[in-house]
Amino acid sequence: MEEEATTQGLFFHYANIQSAILFVIVLGLYWLLFKKDDNSATLPPGPKGWPLLGNLPTLSFHSEREMMAWNKEYGPVCRLKMGNIEFIILGSVEAVQEAFVKKSDIFSGRIQDTVPGISGTHGIIFLDYGNQLKEQRRFGLATLKEFGMGRRSIESSMLEKCSELCEQIDLEIEKGNPFSIDFMVYQTVSSVISKLVFNENLARENKEFRDFLHLIMTGSKYSAINGITVFFPPLKKIPPFSWGQRESEVHEQNHQRLFQQEIDEHKATRDPKEPRDFIDCFLNEMDIAGKSPKGADALGYHDKQLKFLARDFFLAGSETTSSTICWVVLYLSRNQEIQTEMHKEIIDVFGHAKQPSTDFADKMPYTKAVIQEILRMRPPAPIAIPHRAIREGTIMGYRIPKDAMVVANIFGIQNNEETWPDPEKFDPCRHLDADGKFVKMPGMIPFSIGARQCLGMQLANMELHLIVASLFQRYQFQFAGDNDIDMRGRNIFSLRPYPFKVTAVKL
Repeated sequence: MEEEATTQGLFFHYANIQSAILFVIVLGLYWLLFKKDDNSATLPPGPKGWPLLGNLPTLSFHSEREMMAWNKEYGPVCRLKMGNIEFIILGSVEAVQEAFVKKSDIFSGRIQDTVPGISGTHGIIFLDYGNQLKEQRRFGLATLKEFGMGRRSIESSMLEKCSELCEQIDLEIEKGNPFSIDFMVYQTVSSVISKLVFNENLARENKEFRDFLHLIMTGSKYSAINGITVFFPPLKKIPPFSWGQRESEVHEQNHQRLFQQEIDEHKATRDPKEPRDFIDCFLNEMDIAGKSPKGADALGYHDKQLKFLARDFFLAGSETTSSTICWVVLYLSRNQEIQTEMHKEIIDVFGHAKQPSTDFADKMPYTKAVIQEILRMRPPAPIAIPHRAIREGTIMGYRIPKDAMVVANIFGIQNNEETWPDPEKFDPCRHLDADGKFVKMPGMIPFSIGARQCLGMQLANMELHLIVASLFQRYQFQFAGDNDIDMRGRNIFSLRPYPFKVTAVKL
């Protein structure tokens, strides 16, 4: 009996241990599930997606419009799933302000090595957030300003390029046929940043660079499928995705070779005491940083960084401004009364012979309003380059997981019908007060805001004013195509108009 009692005691002892362990496991699982549900409840709302693919299949080539609709339905902070990546869309200025300005230390990271042909871990567009980015932005801005960016001293160079553009238009007028203006504008704009960075007009003097510009403008035939591989990297090894990957790698190698040639030529010919351009200044800074205890690499001053930085300046300085000018020509060629009103203002200020100048910009409120309305309707980057959450944080009370992509839907913000009644109507008067004075609207963020705001914003604004004023001082443009052109444009690197032709009359 004693032995039986001992056996029963052991049985109950082990049974109690097993029950305790089981209880702990069940409690732990319940806690984990409860914790997950609790966290999920704090995530931003958003549309349901497909298994594995998430919301990717529901996006078109006009994703800015689908995302705007989702922001309208789910609120200014909307969550998507792109594959297994958390994708947060910000659809209000307040949300963007909180994320990119007030919490820039959390939401200013970048995804790395994901966009075939243009990303990387160097340069400035895709450089991750940290001390190197701050240093490179500081140096880049200071150096470009030294060579005239945003200053009156660069106007003569810009106006010279405007005159060259007008000479090309004159030749097209003599032919008497409708013509395309987009590549002429692209060459003009790229020549300005080319002078600052390389001290020469590469688009005019180097055929390979002209081909480079053409590729940026038209995009690759694999552009769409290359974008998918951002969210599904394993697809890079499977046709047809692998074909696009290989093509992008070849293009990138060619572009890097071109930029490296420029750097090598500068090394061979520069005088450290008299820098000619941005590259010379960077090479000088490499010499200084090499003597620093931190070393040049730690500060980001090395050949690879210079090569990618030059590429980023060239891309950003050519693409965004040229696309905006093309939109101006397209919209005004289809809205003659607005074109006539702007031409009258330009002539009132400068006459027919005097070259435009930014000194008189305040006397040209209607011209400024036209440019501002184009930037509102067709911002250069409708969905700004994705930021990455460096660590977990919150935006407008919603939990944003670490490594989530966070994007500002600039198109959606600037085409929100609650802020901009009848947003698809081209109406420059939105930006004028009752006295006809120009008003900078608070809902306008075409160049984004915060720690990663476009570095060349001042340069872009100067170019827009001078080139637009120069064109419409001399010519009346008339749209030469069908009226059913898709005015939504095409989103490649930036939001560009579909190919169109115009006729022009000298005034």
